[in-house]
Amino acid sequence: MTFEQRYTFHFEAAHELGENVDSTDHPYAHIHGHSFQVTLFVRGHELGPKGWLTDFAHLRQAGEEVRAGLDHRFLNHIEGLEVPTLEHVARYIFLKVKDSQPLLAAVEVARPSLGESVRYED
Repeated sequence: MTFEQRYTFHFEAAHELGENVDSTDHPYAHIHGHSFQVTLFVRGHELGPKGWLTDFAHLRQAGEEVRAGLDHRFLNHIEGLEVPTLEHVARYIFLKVKDSQPLLAAVEVARPSLGESVRYED
């Protein structure tokens, strides 16, 4: 039996993929912004003595700390996100949250308006 908790938060940010795309005509070559949706997945087999997998307040706090560092920022200027693809953003968030949430199993980062998402699992 496996339990899974999810916490979702949003942030707005800008980025550019510049030389990482095929040409300067590529739509992601220049600075542009997105609304990002992030879901943290915590998974485990045993509930703690309080009857939950983890305290949602602690999961929310971990998410909010990451959100505060990304919201309304230029992602290329954040150490570890110099190439801010969805894949790199998902891994970056996973690594930021994992220390405080040892049961973290996955992070999904989506751009809902574009129908795009990436899921990073350890």
